[in-house]
Amino acid sequence: PARGNGRGVGCRNNMPEQVEAEGALGGEKALLDKILEVLPVGVGILDAAGNIVRSNEAGRRIWAGSRHVGIEQFDEYKAWRLDSGKRIEAEEWAAARAIRKGEVSIDEEIEIECFDGTRKIILNAASPIRDDEGTVSGCVAVNHDITARWLAERKLHSLATTLEARVKARTAALDAANKELDAFNFSVTHDLRTPCLLYTLPNPPN
Repeated sequence: PARGNGRGVGCRNNMPEQVEAEGALGGEKALLDKILEVLPVGVGILDAAGNIVRSNEAGRRIWAGSRHVGIEQFDEYKAWRLDSGKRIEAEEWAAARAIRKGEVSIDEEIEIECFDGTRKIILNAASPIRDDEGTVSGCVAVNHDITARWLAERKLHSLATTLEARVKARTAALDAANKELDAFNFSVTHDLRTPCLLYTLPNPPN
């Protein structure tokens, strides 16, 4: 009986530590959720199969929703590379490469088609998550909507191109006017320096 009571006391003594550990874990998860929600960029945490296990509102807002699919179905997320216009295949997504190859991708400029049909320009990034043994157990994917900035840059580039074309046209017109003025000056100067033929001809006979 005494030994039995001792075991019971031992279990009761371990309970506060277990409760404290569970409370700490719950607090950490709550803090992580708060951090995810206040971030101004879209963040998704994926497992080893590519399934989204956690994401934030910014990411869902960028895509106008979300799809909880594995790597093989990543092509449900439609996107094209800005530099080449090439469609990004399922296994070519930064998150897929992070999970399968351990690659780190930073600020890939891509055009996406959101789930509501609208299009946006985003910076896409992904980094693998590794366990204590170094094995990839998932990844973190980050999306940053730069549509407004990209459109502003395109407009600025268009204005600069138009201004450059106007400057070139006005410069060409000015060059042409200067050439005409030089030709006129040459003609006037030549006429002033050449004696008038009326005074150089001999007097006609009587």
